[in-house]
Amino acid sequence: MQKKAPWFYPLFFIFFLTCFFLMPSVFAGPMDLLKAWELARSHDAEYLSSVYEMEAGETFRAQARSGLLPHFSAGASFTHSDSDRYDKYETRRYAVSLRQPLFNLESYYHYRKSGPQVMAVRVAGDMAAADLKLRVAESYFDLLASIDHMSLLLAEEAAVARQMEQFQAMEARGVSTRSDVLEARSRLLEVRAGIIEAKSNLQIKKDRLSRITGVPVEDVLPLGLHLAYDPPGLSLKDWQEKALAANLRVRYHEYYLQVYINGERQALSRHAPTVDAVLQHMDTNESTHYRAADDTITSAAVHLNIPLYSGGETSARHREAKAIVKKAQADLDHMKRDAVHRVTEAYTRIEGASARIYALEEAVDANILAVESSSQGVRAGIRTPTDVLDAERRLYNSRTRLLQARYDHVMARLSLLFHAGTLEDEDMEELNRLLAVSGNPAGG
Repeated sequence: MQKKAPWFYPLFFIFFLTCFFLMPSVFAGPMDLLKAWELARSHDAEYLSSVYEMEAGETFRAQARSGLLPHFSAGASFTHSDSDRYDKYETRRYAVSLRQPLFNLESYYHYRKSGPQVMAVRVAGDMAAADLKLRVAESYFDLLASIDHMSLLLAEEAAVARQMEQFQAMEARGVSTRSDVLEARSRLLEVRAGIIEAKSNLQIKKDRLSRITGVPVEDVLPLGLHLAYDPPGLSLKDWQEKALAANLRVRYHEYYLQVYINGERQALSRHAPTVDAVLQHMDTNESTHYRAADDTITSAAVHLNIPLYSGGETSARHREAKAIVKKAQADLDHMKRDAVHRVTEAYTRIEGASARIYALEEAVDANILAVESSSQGVRAGIRTPTDVLDAERRLYNSRTRLLQARYDHVMARLSLLFHAGTLEDEDMEELNRLLAVSGNPAGG
């Protein structure tokens, strides 16, 4: 007879399927920029904090509006009295009250202040979203740069190791000196020390991207091989004008300047009188051992309150509010200058990186020829093995600088869009298209 499977086998199967679908980072392919950005929007604590802060800020308008709307309240009380001298009695009271502000400048300016407050909170949310794009892209391309730098070091290690083997063979034949072999060995150890440092740096960059995305990062897609590293399309003046009009930090401080201006008016309005309409209705039921009495009172009134003296607090708060307005204006001026400076800096970095890339591409080609020429010169007896090592050092130095220039161009372009206030979702998609989707993944 066939033995029946244990009852818990289906539970193991369900558990396995759950783990499979809840661990996309393990079973999925290489992470591209869009995938990293998508994960960050769900896992980055800094961004999620700003989302909840924006949700809280959306309530400012409703809170401020409440100061202009009627307030309705109801109450009830029950009193039981009993003493040696008097008979016991009970009193029940039920009351409703309606208060409607008719004239209240402080509440009015508080409501006026809430409009730019809400807009500032929304801009802060946009800033958090743009900052997340920038942090994800910086972390992603920093990781790619570390991976590419590691690849260059490993290639240089292999090249220097081959040269050392050749020098050892030449020394055995008497056509090379011991110092050439020692020079090659010194260079090899130097490169290996660089590899150890690069491995540590690579792990740090992986951890940084993992912290933002919330998942372990193993493989990422590398930059494409044939990309155009052109200067910015618009003029510097155009980008500066964009920054003054659209930079998110500038817009945030513009809204908060309006908040503080209305805050100053609100502080000054505390000198003004307030007028409220009050409607009340109260039922009272009083009972003793000898009688019961019911009383109903309905009243309508207009309350006028004129502030005369508050110990100097109102004047002090107004002076404080005026100083805060001046500070907000200074902060706004600083943000405008900073936006122009950062756009100018990013624009200049793009231009410099473009020029460096094309110059270093030629330098790499020239150094490849120099290595080949030095190797031929050694075989011909007119160059020394040390000349070959020097040529290879220059070659890998040029390749490293070219690699850095390419990533500088990408990040400067991203920084330009960010500080100009024009970094959109489409820009992330365009950056993602720079990756070699069909190529081999870059990994540690």
